[in-house]
Amino acid sequence: MKLASYTAFGLWALLLAGVTGAVARAAPFGTAPGVGLGPWTPDLALVLLLAMSSRLERSDARIAAALVATVRAALGVDSPFALLAGLWFAVEAIGYARTQLRVEGRLLHALLVAAVSGMLTAWLHAAAVLRAPTPIAAERGVLDDALAAAAATGLVAYLVGRLPSRLPGLRGLWHKGESWERVGHVRS
Repeated sequence: MKLASYTAFGLWALLLAGVTGAVARAAPFGTAPGVGLGPWTPDLALVLLLAMSSRLERSDARIAAALVATVRAALGVDSPFALLAGLWFAVEAIGYARTQLRVEGRLLHALLVAAVSGMLTAWLHAAAVLRAPTPIAAERGVLDDALAAAAATGLVAYLVGRLPSRLPGLRGLWHKGESWERVGHVRS
């Protein structure tokens, strides 16, 4: 049952990462082709991962993070190991925050997703700079890109809420016991 659910999760992550890439390169009205939304593109695969994280056991959340890292590495230019480390950090940070805070509504969830998205963007930029054989000339500062990614991804997370965790095929991954969110209610 879990293998089928992991397969479904991987396919959903692949679809959402592909849509993210297409939106990033798509030409908005009145701009040159290929300009796209750039840093203002929401990270849809990250929204899926973090929406699912409250329903997953920690070990399953790490596997889900590895699946998203693999998919994003296959479709993008970021280092697979930097993606894996960043997404594992994202899952652990959200999991820890949920054990310490009362995460009841969309707003706090969206703010957590936005914070993690900004940190992930900054981490991937730092990893790209450190990996490059020559210094990378940035058109825009890393802070601008991180804030743009955080705002766009947080907005999408707010609009869709926990809906991504209810996509077809993902129910087999849901944790049978208490979610991290419910544990946070007990401790606060």
